[in-house]
Amino acid sequence: MNAVGIDLGGTSAKLAVVDSEGKILQHRKSVWDRREAVDDILVPLIAELKDILRSTQEGGSDVAGIGLSTPGYLNDDRTGIIYAANLQMLNGFPLVKTLEEETGMRVMMDTDVNAGGLAEAVLGAGKDFKRVLFVSIGTGLGGSLIVDRKLVRHTRHGIGHLGHIILQPDGEICGCGNRGCVETLVSAQGIHRIAEKILPHYPTSILYEYSRSGKKIEALDIYLAARDKSDTAAVEILQQEGAWLGLALYNFCAICAPEVIVVGGGLSEAGNFILDKARDVLNERLNPDLYGKVEIKQSHFGVNAGVVGNAVNVMQLIRKNIT
Repeated sequence: MNAVGIDLGGTSAKLAVVDSEGKILQHRKSVWDRREAVDDILVPLIAELKDILRSTQEGGSDVAGIGLSTPGYLNDDRTGIIYAANLQMLNGFPLVKTLEEETGMRVMMDTDVNAGGLAEAVLGAGKDFKRVLFVSIGTGLGGSLIVDRKLVRHTRHGIGHLGHIILQPDGEICGCGNRGCVETLVSAQGIHRIAEKILPHYPTSILYEYSRSGKKIEALDIYLAARDKSDTAAVEILQQEGAWLGLALYNFCAICAPEVIVVGGGLSEAGNFILDKARDVLNERLNPDLYGKVEIKQSHFGVNAGVVGNAVNVMQLIRKNIT
């Protein structure tokens, strides 16, 4: 069985035909420069979608349906976006209905973090565990909980907003209006703030030279500088980010009681520089009598978790209807 997964972001979308084992058979990318009207997004997206469907069918394969994930908040029946800051032209638009009319196929919609978590829990790093917590770290931080290969949905189609648990009451102001939320520390913006505080103590670091030249330091710059432990400042920045992540994960364990935590999103690409420190901090605090052993794993599907999870969502529904 094959399905199409679409991972819709603020400035582009990834599309892929995915088989039942999570293998990507074909992929496309839709990119848009203007974001003023609905057609600015939908015209290029639908063109790529029809192309990948046509190519798959011409190759002799069937597509069971289409899975779509977006950022933001979805309406009750998951057919459209209530609010997404970077896709405001789609707020209130009948997205599922439009794609179904354009393709003649069933379309299932979910949040981006739910899609990524489903991919990892069913076919990825968490497939051997019953209770899987997926944590995605990028511009912000979000999480999804999957139990027995099914998404837990108790509020707004998920488990709430883990990125807005407060870690540092007198910390930086968060976009939500509070201070010291998890995502002010564990996110792309969080790692940038940590770098700003650490770099003045390392004037020989290449990252310090970047900052002095006015260049904005991105997470990728820090990863590259830390590679092979060649830049002490970069390693310290990642270690501090890992310590905050470990503390956040402890709080998540108190709420979700997972057996495994799968970390995805852009910051997970730093791998063990961050995750090893997070494991140390989590294990120092975790009471095994209360929580058992909790493993931390890096995402198996990486940047493709969303498209794979959307396809899995479709295939799970098809199998349920068959049985």
